[in-house]
Amino acid sequence: MAQYLPTSDGLMRSTLRETIMRIRRIRKKAGREDDNEEDASADPQRDLSLAFIRCVTRTKELIKERNEGMRLHGEDRMVIEQSNSIRKDIRTMETLLEEIKKYVDTAEAALAQANRKKKPDKKNWRC
Repeated sequence: MAQYLPTSDGLMRSTLRETIMRIRRIRKKAGREDDNEEDASADPQRDLSLAFIRCVTRTKELIKERNEGMRLHGEDRMVIEQSNSIRKDIRTMETLLEEIKKYVDTAEAALAQANRKKKPDKKNWRC
């Protein structure tokens, strides 16, 4: 039974992979193409989402590289440095998520405000 349980690194990598796919799917439905090589744009939300995607991709690759190094060389100083780098990237992702959440909350509030303005008056409603 224990052999079927994924390791925490494998689980983290699969979660990051799924996160990247979900973000790309959402961006595609929103009508935006995936801009991997684009640097800065005028839209701060877009910049944050691109920075988050890059950070997730980098973290996923670092985990893969660290695990391959552990398989080949065992635990050494490089593994510890790579683990610290991975933790740093995860903290960066958390701060990026907090900033993205602020933009999402602002957009939801603006959408709710716009929807309130569009509701018809019940006095003028005829049945």
